[in-house]
Amino acid sequence: MFFLLVILWSVPGFAQRTDYPVSSPQEKDVSWILSFLSSDWLEGRETGTEGNQLAGDFIANIMKMNGLQPYGDILQKDHAGTGQEERGWFQEFNVIRYQAAKSELSIISAYRDENPPVFTPKDYVCYPPPFSMLMTSDLVFGGYGLQSGDEGYNDFKGIQTKDHILIALDSYPGHLDTNSKAWKNYGKSWEESGYDPDTKLKIAQKSGAKALIILRISEDTTNTEDPEYRDASWMNEHDSSAAAIPMYILNPRASRILLAVCQLDLTKLEKSAANLVSPSCSLPGYQAKASIDVQTELVPVRNVVGIIRSDNPAGTILLGAHYDHLGKRNQTIYNGADDNASGVAGLLGLAKVWGRATTKLPCNLVFAAWTGEEKGLLGSEYFVQNRKPDPDDYLLAVNMDMISRSAPEDTAGRIVSVGTLPAGENLRQIAREANLKNNLQFNLDLWDVTGHTGSDYASFTAAGIQVMTFFSGFHKDYHSERDDADKADLQKMGKILNLVNGIIRQVISTIR
Repeated sequence: MFFLLVILWSVPGFAQRTDYPVSSPQEKDVSWILSFLSSDWLEGRETGTEGNQLAGDFIANIMKMNGLQPYGDILQKDHAGTGQEERGWFQEFNVIRYQAAKSELSIISAYRDENPPVFTPKDYVCYPPPFSMLMTSDLVFGGYGLQSGDEGYNDFKGIQTKDHILIALDSYPGHLDTNSKAWKNYGKSWEESGYDPDTKLKIAQKSGAKALIILRISEDTTNTEDPEYRDASWMNEHDSSAAAIPMYILNPRASRILLAVCQLDLTKLEKSAANLVSPSCSLPGYQAKASIDVQTELVPVRNVVGIIRSDNPAGTILLGAHYDHLGKRNQTIYNGADDNASGVAGLLGLAKVWGRATTKLPCNLVFAAWTGEEKGLLGSEYFVQNRKPDPDDYLLAVNMDMISRSAPEDTAGRIVSVGTLPAGENLRQIAREANLKNNLQFNLDLWDVTGHTGSDYASFTAAGIQVMTFFSGFHKDYHSERDDADKADLQKMGKILNLVNGIIRQVISTIR
């Protein structure tokens, strides 16, 4: 089905199909929703909490009020042969929250004149696998723990990582010098993902390492006004892809101690990597002993899913946004107005204009509010695993995550990021046309989502479904207690919804 649409969209001069005159949501349609979802009353909507539950109830009621039908779990099978099962608004499932109740990390040296360090939890943050473990293994130094796709840089070439505990530097090669060979070749892609410890953990596990120790050298002076936010690890109940090895992230003091013990010169290491020569090396005579006592808890959670059904559907378009945020730590509430009350408000605004439209649609429109995005895309991942959407049936999955603010450098508020897969050039062209047709005057940052997992779109790209993900920019209040509703740029948000709505109308108009 999708490939047929690609052909139709790409034929020059192909006749315009029926336009669907569904007006875009107004500011009054979304501002009050954004304000309510990001109010202190919901205490940050953390997955599995009462505030998250209340938010889900609210979203379901708004969907119902705007004429959507429930598209959650099946409550009653179709015994009468009507072709329709009775469904509820919620897709309910369990996730596992797990954390290290106790952990230790110590270095063992074969050299008698050394007094190797014993690190305590004040020296590191421990991210465990979902089970307790105890190990003693040889150490190996793996540079930055990264590989380039073209093998121009590979920290794992020439070292033995299988059954070893891998040490890796934080950040990425060339991060200190934008004139370096490493920066010029890979700086942009590494800047986006090289800081992500989860990326390094996945690579380390794939290499056969038994554990990963990341050395965080630089003192982090960003967001020093914000209280420290700590979280457990999370996974879907039956997910077999969760990390099976532990990760220790050492603080700068402990990192410098470990470098000194292993006789690693940081300046030389960074210089070598900046020239695209991996500084990885074996560490004969050194081992690490690691132990973790893991506590687990089963947490019931739910997505909220509604649908506008077509009488004769030629496919499905899904619109999604995550409704969870960080919650509350001590007395600090992380309200998450931009992240992502804005996306959910936009979702419900679009549900209103389409749910109340009288025009018959040639496809189904599914509206989904995901839980657990902040915990690892848990809600959207469960939907894909449970429903198994057919790429030939799902014409497009739209994702809206943080659409009410701008990056500091975007002083005019005109930049909008729109991510698609490489095969979605037709979608990118539709975005350009909608921007011009509606005189929105956006500078569209059109980018390739391949290999990225920053939001719920990744659950659908993994299933082979075309996506469009919308994002208006990172700001200094991201994941801080200052992300409140009064800072939302409702005018920009309204224009983004106008853009999204124009794209949906155009995609629907191509369906035959």
